[in-house]
Amino acid sequence: MAGKATYEELERRVKEFQQAEFERKQGKEELREHSEMLENIINGVSMLITYVDREERYVFVNSAYADWYGVSREELLGKKVSNILSPDAYERAAGNIKKALSGQRVSYTNKVIAKDGSERYVNANYYPHCIKNEVKGFITTIVDITDRIKEDKSLRLQETIINFSSSAIVACDLDCNISYANPTFLQKWGFVDPAEFLGRPFWNFWAVKHRLDEILQALKDEGVWFGELQAIRKDGTFFDVLVSAAAVFDSKGNPFALTSTSTDITERKNAEKKQIFQRNFAIGLNKTLTLEETLSEILLNAFQLDEFDSGGIYLFDEKTNGLILVSSKGLPQTFVDEVKYYDLNDIRVQMIMKGIPFFLPTCEFPMPIRESLEKYGLLAIAVFPIKFRETVIGSINLASRTHVVTKVSQ
Repeated sequence: MAGKATYEELERRVKEFQQAEFERKQGKEELREHSEMLENIINGVSMLITYVDREERYVFVNSAYADWYGVSREELLGKKVSNILSPDAYERAAGNIKKALSGQRVSYTNKVIAKDGSERYVNANYYPHCIKNEVKGFITTIVDITDRIKEDKSLRLQETIINFSSSAIVACDLDCNISYANPTFLQKWGFVDPAEFLGRPFWNFWAVKHRLDEILQALKDEGVWFGELQAIRKDGTFFDVLVSAAAVFDSKGNPFALTSTSTDITERKNAEKKQIFQRNFAIGLNKTLTLEETLSEILLNAFQLDEFDSGGIYLFDEKTNGLILVSSKGLPQTFVDEVKYYDLNDIRVQMIMKGIPFFLPTCEFPMPIRESLEKYGLLAIAVFPIKFRETVIGSINLASRTHVVTKVSQ
């Protein structure tokens, strides 16, 4: 019959409908299973996840978010964000919520109060949810970064302590090549650019070569070494330091670096030298009986200052006003003969008459004085005027064949 379906056609249509219904139900079941699986995944992650609608109400929260605030998910759903966050936390978040609901993606760090009452820092990201260009709400992902911030603060504190430490802090590889030094090292050793010392051997900057085996053995056996050394500045001069060195070990107990902390003890060493000098000087003078013995004792004790090994004592001649060498030690006779008298016009006498101590390396003396000093191998000269009732009556002149004097302890 025209316009009417045959029995077979009806049967076919019924089967197609049943198949479609089966597939629809199966798809719905799969969708439900997928939805449950997705929710389980979201609930299982440590990241805090929420969905907030346009009225700032919680439409969805995962388990981590609920646990973090110490309430059940059911207690949160439908509640306004302002009712859950503390007033301070909500005040800090309100502006960003407004931006998210206007369609802007937002990322910021906030301080909140956790369920145990502790202050925590979180990194929050707001992702606007739009349907047909209309914002329906926003998804939030929140990560607790308190430990990371504390670690960053701790590292910054350590860095600050190292940078502002009055001690020089140096790190080396196992071959003793310097890989790091703090600003104090640059200042004390006279450097401006770290490139001048990075990668260079540790012992280039400490007078340590003769003790290197001892130090490395102690680091190998005990992991630490402690002692006094002389440091070498960029200009080649020395100063005294107290050094504490240690090996740095990895998790398996293998050393992978060396560190040292050096403290300038020059003032302490100078104070000790002064005490020893004053004691020995007093003892020596108590034993002298004549002027010659007294002058000789003065010279011998003066040699203890900054590695001097020779010198003489001059007194003004009342008749000529010139300087006469009245006592000397450690100088060759030919040199003594050359310098036994200076008249009033000599530049050396004029310098002494000013009454101010001076100390110069030989290379800074004018010619021909410089030639005379170099001929006898004298590297540096220090002169101390002798005063009596504010009048200069002579001088103590000290010389060194081994040490370039840059500063004399007075």
